[in-house]
Amino acid sequence: MNRILKLFIITFVAFLLTTVVDTHAQTTRKNKVRQEASAGPVGGSGTSGQIGKWQGFDGPTSIIGDSVITEDKFGRIGVGTTTPTSPFTVKGMIETTLGGYKFPDGTVQSTAGLSFVNHDGSLAGLGTGPSPLGIAAGGVNTIHLADGSVTAPKIASATVVRSFNGLFDNVSLAAGSNITITPSGNTLTIAAPNSLTAVSHDPTLTGAGSSSSPLGVANGGIGNIQLANNAVTLSKIAPDQVVTSLNNLNDNVTLAAGSNITITPSGNTLTIAGSFAGTQSFTARGGPVGFISDPGKVVVSKTVPAGSYVINFTVSLFNIDTDNQRTVCTLSTGDSAGITLPPLGTANGGSLALQDTATFAAETTISVTCVGFKGTVDRSVLTAVKVGSIQ
Repeated sequence: MNRILKLFIITFVAFLLTTVVDTHAQTTRKNKVRQEASAGPVGGSGTSGQIGKWQGFDGPTSIIGDSVITEDKFGRIGVGTTTPTSPFTVKGMIETTLGGYKFPDGTVQSTAGLSFVNHDGSLAGLGTGPSPLGIAAGGVNTIHLADGSVTAPKIASATVVRSFNGLFDNVSLAAGSNITITPSGNTLTIAAPNSLTAVSHDPTLTGAGSSSSPLGVANGGIGNIQLANNAVTLSKIAPDQVVTSLNNLNDNVTLAAGSNITITPSGNTLTIAGSFAGTQSFTARGGPVGFISDPGKVVVSKTVPAGSYVINFTVSLFNIDTDNQRTVCTLSTGDSAGITLPPLGTANGGSLALQDTATFAAETTISVTCVGFKGTVDRSVLTAVKVGSIQ
């Protein structure tokens, strides 16, 4: 029991005993006074429930009045108050002058000043200024800690395993496939009793699958059946190994034969050739033409239908002057060429050739005009070959 509470109870009981003794003494004195004053009158008044007392004489009259003690109908006694709220209520200080207070357990306290505080081994100190109370070293044990009172922030770092793979509380290790967990004392032995010493495989792999002989892809192990369709992309092909594109085309490129072109496969060879099969050829021949002086003369011509043509012209030229002479021939389609002929009496002849291509939207006459001073023309030939198209 708290020492202060014990002190209060002791004081309260002492006051009650003192009051009872005093009341008894007063009653004895009143009886004596009555006996002594029986020959004289008694006066005074009292209050219901309040214990009376002799207050003295008024002349020959003994005066009776109220004391400071009240007892209500519930048996509650009040000292200094007429409205007690407990079995014994005191309004004022309680004092004991001899012997102190005796408690139900038989102990006696004769002074209110404590020299020390009794406590168990969980505390240290006397409870005084020089020796204050405190928790003893090692004083907090399991019995003092409430269940669930120690949370994670209370546990010092690097002291215990706070979590295990993110798990808390009662974590269990469970043996999975091909794993055994054997407890022995504070040790858990985890083993894989059916671990493999080698891995069976086909010729696409090599090795036993152990640390000393790891598995790997065998040389030549990747064949057509192992390589998935579309697995080899452009980035996987080393440079200068294959044709990666043809005229910026890739994938399934096809060479197609256009007009006047044939493509002939033979083994791994494609032969590409030009062909005039199915074409038309138009030829004109000119006879001797004398003096092709300015403005010149048409030496040969040929009318052809609309279409594309490859045009060729050849001619023999002669000089009948005593000086060198320049002779020029021009196709009506644009091609032109000249030749210097030596003087008469020498090797005064020469030949000239023209070639051109042209496409006509309508029937057209192709002609050749030659010009020169004292020159003559013989054996001129104009040929126009019609083709599918001109590229």
